[in-house]
Amino acid sequence: MPVDLAHTPPLLDLVTASTRKALLACATTITATRRSVIFTTGDESDGLYEVVSGKVKLSRRPGETPDHPANRHESLLRLASAGQIFGELAVVDGGPRNATAVAVTTAVVRRHPQADIERLVNRHADLGAACLTHIIAEDALQRSISPHA
Repeated sequence: MPVDLAHTPPLLDLVTASTRKALLACATTITATRRSVIFTTGDESDGLYEVVSGKVKLSRRPGETPDHPANRHESLLRLASAGQIFGELAVVDGGPRNATAVAVTTAVVRRHPQADIERLVNRHADLGAACLTHIIAEDALQRSISPHA
């Protein structure tokens, strides 16, 4: 199924009903108040997150990474809103978080644990494809914003 990368549908719209049911069964719902930190750059991945409502900012703060020294301002990577996922890259590559996630508004998010995502991707190919679609869409968006990315 072709997907318009400029308007990627919510994760749950990209998977079958059985995958959707399995994803929701393992998810925990978190309400993050405005300015609450959900995770920080360098944290170990605990799963991927899906915004149910509200907005979550993904950024790099001064001094968080060697390529982002302390004398620089915060770099906004993207805003995630209802239906969008974030934190998926660390799930896929097994590395630490490459951004800090902070609620911009009160945000309700679903956390899908790392082990469950790995298990579900092995059982439901559509989930792997949906996550890959989101990663490609986000990369394309970042490249359109910053052609040197």
